[in-house]
This record gives sequence, C-alpha cells and structure tokens, in this order.
Amino acid sequence: MHSVADVVELARRAVPGDGPVVLEPLSGGLLNDSYRADRGGHRHAMRVSRAPPLLAGFAPPRWECRVLKRAAEAGLAPTVECCDPEAGVLVCRWLPGRPWSGADARLPENVARLTALIRRVHALPPPRPAHRVAPADWIARYAELLGPSDAPAGAPPLGLAQPAARRLVQLSLLPAAEPVLCHGDLHPLNLIDGPQGLQILDWEYAHVTEPDWDLAVWSASSDLDPAERTALLTSYLGRPPAPHERERLALLAWLYDYTCLLWAAAQVARRPELGAALPAPRVAALLDRLMAAEAAAVVVAACQFRQTTPLDGDSPRQGLNNGEFNGADDGSGS
Repeated sequence: MHSVADVVELARRAVPGDGPVVLEPLSGGLLNDSYRADRGGHRHAMRVSRAPPLLAGFAPPRWECRVLKRAAEAGLAPTVECCDPEAGVLVCRWLPGRPWSGADARLPENVARLTALIRRVHALPPPRPAHRVAPADWIARYAELLGPSDAPAGAPPLGLAQPAARRLVQLSLLPAAEPVLCHGDLHPLNLIDGPQGLQILDWEYAHVTEPDWDLAVWSASSDLDPAERTALLTSYLGRPPAPHERERLALLAWLYDYTCLLWAAAQVARRPELGAALPAPRVAALLDRLMAAEAAAVVVAACQFRQTTPLDGDSPRQGLNNGEFNGADDGSGS
C-alpha cells in the first residue's frame, strides 16, 4: 500500500507540467486509489495501483495501458498522459462533461447513442495476448479474496453460490457471440457526456469476453427492467433478439449483480479502512432482485416438473404435459 508521501512523489513525477501538484482523493477500491491532480492550471485524473498480490487475476497492467491508449486514440477514453505499470501509476487528462442519470439512460435517443458507443468499444482490436475473463472467473476471483465464505467476517453470507453455479451451467448451454474487447465496468458513473460526445472512464476491468457482458453490466448497474433490457439488446443488435439471446442477457445480468455483491464483500474484507463499498440500500436492493429472480426460477422449474412428470406413477395419462390430458374424451371408451 502506498503512503501519502509515496502518492505525492508519484504525482510529482507523473503529472505533466511544472510547479506543485494539488491532490484531491476521489475514491478507493480493491485495485486502485484515485485522485484529482491539478498542476499548472490543468486538471488530471491519477490512479495509483494497490499491491501486486491483490491484483493477481485482474488485467495485467501493461495490457491495460495498451487497451487504454487504443481507446483514447479512438476517442472512447481520456488522453493518457502517463501509464507506468512498474510504478503503478496512471495519469489521464480530465474529461469535461457529466455522467448520466437514471432518467438519461432510459431516453430512447440515449440508448441508441450508448449502444453505438459499445459497438465501437467492441470493434477495438485487443492487444495480444488477449486477457480473457469469463463470468465464472470473476466469481472465482472474488470468492478467493473472500476465503471460505461469500461474506466478510460479521456479515451474513449471501447464500447464492448454488444459484450462481446453476446459472453458469445454463449459460454454458446457450449459444454465445464471438468474444470481443469489453470495457467490463460500464456503469453510469463511468460514462461521461461531454464536448467530445460519450467517453468512458476506468478501463482497469477491460478484458476479452462475449459482448453481452458489457450490456449486462450496463443494464444491471442502471436497474433496467426486462423490457428495457430487451430494448438495449435490440438497439445493440440492430434487430429483435432471439429468445436465447434474451435469456443469455438475463442470466448475465443476474450474474453481474451477484459479482457486484461479492466485490463489495471482498473490498470490506480486504480494505476495511474504506468502509462499505456499496451503500446498504443498494446491497439490499441487489439482494432483493437476486432473490426475486431465484424465487421466480424455482416456480418455473416446479411448473416444468409438474408438466413433465406423471401425477401417479401408475397413470402416465395424468401427466400435465401429456397431450391426452385435455379434458376431452380420447375415444378409448375408458
């Protein structure tokens, strides 16, 4: 972990310009601490990485630097002023503009702008070798950081490991699009609407995976309902999605919500000095959403079981999915 003196020295060497650097802490997390850095009348964003052992399994710093530079050249990200993986420091030009509100995210014209932006991200050639991560990998990584429980000491366990595992199996049985470069952390606070149009901050979770992951992250972070999620997918595809495409996005959105709760628990466990990573009402809302989806899935599974299982082992005709059981005389005289 960097001391205050370390951060000041990193800023002095990495932030462009002359004179003193004025630092303002912005946020801290599992991977990085972020600051606003003003120097010589210019504003920058500076990010300082955590200790390497904690970063194992996330994007290699050199790979992230290459991704960010490609994204900046394409007008998708802020200009990179300094990216030094060995020192663990990244400095980017401050992006003018504002993040979207929930209402902004739901405007049809903004849905079209957003999906056009996402398609541009997905069209970027990923640096080689590609840093590939699947939803199961995120879950496994945060579970490793937490230890044997899916919640830090003193907090109630989430109790959702088995439903998550079942959804991962369901996901594996559905067709998937070809993997692309994804931002990986696309939520409203990381989207800036400014003079240069829409641009994206914070690329440390960038990786190669299926394109639906970015859509799932956005839809879950923006609390889109199923109809809004389908509208997002329709806009991205440029056509109505097939049933298996809607199902896949719904599974990924659930898995992202679960991953968020694991991330929040891991941050409390690993960096307790920062306090709660998510406000308590947000944690409660995510849990309610996950539990509601799980309850609905149990009901559907029960209905499917009833429709395909005979009510009486000696009377197959009583199965609710049996074509003969329709209340009409089948002509057999029985």
